[in-house]
Amino acid sequence: VNSAEVNRHAVAYLVRLCKHEVRTGDVDDDEYDDGPGGNELATRRSTLEPMLYNIGMLSTLDRILNDTSIRDREEFASLLMFAASFMKRFARAAEANPMLYVEAMFKHPNPHRFCAVTSNMYVNEELRMMTVRDMLVEDQRKYEQNGEEDDFEEAAAGGEEEKEEDA
Repeated sequence: VNSAEVNRHAVAYLVRLCKHEVRTGDVDDDEYDDGPGGNELATRRSTLEPMLYNIGMLSTLDRILNDTSIRDREEFASLLMFAASFMKRFARAAEANPMLYVEAMFKHPNPHRFCAVTSNMYVNEELRMMTVRDMLVEDQRKYEQNGEEDDFEEAAAGGEEEKEEDA
């Protein structure tokens, strides 16, 4: 069992990690946000918290939360509060992304990328670019079809005008 001072510093460090925002530099924040409801492809802001979603951290916090000897001691209140809130956030994140249970068992060589990818449900810049390209191609096809329909209607209207002039 650590002293209260060591625990306070450890909790302060972990809280800073959980709140530190990850900037990947890949995407402009507003690039894919094109409507009042937002866009599913828009990048969510991510923190380094998913880096702590590993089996070692989860089992340590579980032992802390289940340790009856520190439950009622004031000097461990911040540690217990952090452990409880972290486990709740992990549970919420895992409910939205069940792959986090599997991801917690492995080490990740690039933690910044891992945090950004898991926060954005594995949607990366390449997938966003492919989706935008497909949307543009679909819009172009619709535009061309509407243009052909307009040309056909103009030709049909022009043919009727010629018949009226002949009569």
